[in-house]
Amino acid sequence: MGALNNSDYNTLQEAYADPATLNGMTILAQVATFSSFTLDRDIGVTIKGGFDSNYQNNGDVSRIGGSLTVQKGSVVVENLVIQ
Repeated sequence: MGALNNSDYNTLQEAYADPATLNGMTILAQVATFSSFTLDRDIGVTIKGGFDSNYQNNGDVSRIGGSLTVQKGSVVVENLVIQ
């Protein structure tokens, strides 16, 4: 559902919380609905949504069913809908 550095994760929260996720990295998200999550690390990340199952094209959107809370750090989003 989500990918970072050729690793797959079940949720955006897992990808973000991984200690291997560093400042300036990009998390890729497939077309899916993810649960609410919180950014609570002192890093900046980009979340690009809407990817197909091979992470080749992102012509669609990913969704967060709930909220995206930024407590620390920063986030830039692309093709991500918060419902």
